[in-house]
Amino acid sequence: MATATPQDEVVMPMVAVTEPNAGTTVIESTGNLWVAPVGTAMPTDYTGPATPWVNVGHISTDGPRPTGWNRDANRFYSWNSPNKPIRSYPSPAEPQFQADLLEVNTQTLQLFFGGGTVVLGTPPAPDKYTPPTGDPVEQALIVDWWDGTRQYRWTFARTMPIAGGDITLASGDLALFPVRFDVLLPADGSAMFTLMKPGTGP
Repeated sequence: MATATPQDEVVMPMVAVTEPNAGTTVIESTGNLWVAPVGTAMPTDYTGPATPWVNVGHISTDGPRPTGWNRDANRFYSWNSPNKPIRSYPSPAEPQFQADLLEVNTQTLQLFFGGGTVVLGTPPAPDKYTPPTGDPVEQALIVDWWDGTRQYRWTFARTMPIAGGDITLASGDLALFPVRFDVLLPADGSAMFTLMKPGTGP
């Protein structure tokens, strides 16, 4: 009886770390979130994004929270090996960012409610927001954060921002508009994101 041999294993080479380097650890101190229509050119460096990129404003001190990158594994067994798996297949990841927006402005309302329009009033007349009648509007997303003077930038060509929870209007606290950015594959099939970090040299 022939012995089965693995056919589909992929070996991923690991980069050797010669010694611990505390300088590559990160203590997040501050940051910004930027959105723009899908298809907007991404910055190629750390420069501040220009129009049509829009800063979403203040967010809670929890910062943007990336979740859903973990993947479960579906394990398969055989009649010959009922207790030890002979194959494993990863389930799909569901990457997303959650952020609690603090400013009640046009960007916050459009991200939370999925689009809509704002008619600006002349003070003291109020601005008037009207929610959309269709599906939420996809957005490109930039997540900037700093550790002291070191900057990191995570860019996403395509996300779907939707309400990520209930609006909080608690007495004595800041109002919260939780928004979830579901990370989507770009239409051209390119990578879902790029991550820039301080260079460590050759």
